[in-house]
Amino acid sequence: QDAAVNCDTAQEDIVHLQHEKKSTDERIAKGVFSIMPIGLALNATESVAQSGSQKEMEINKYNEKLTQRIAEIKQACGIK
Repeated sequence: QDAAVNCDTAQEDIVHLQHEKKSTDERIAKGVFSIMPIGLALNATESVAQSGSQKEMEINKYNEKLTQRIAEIKQACGIK
């Protein structure tokens, strides 16, 4: 289950996740294949959020999870 959305911090969370996504896009362009999610971005990945531990994951899957989490926050808080 994904982490709950906090609408009080939604804007900041989205900015952070978008920054992480941009960084991930740059890593993909450099040929990186996996990544260790950290910080708020942990909540963007179901398996890592569930286990409570850091695990390396395939970078494209991580990027997809970031996109999904941004959309989830926007929907939950009515942000366009």
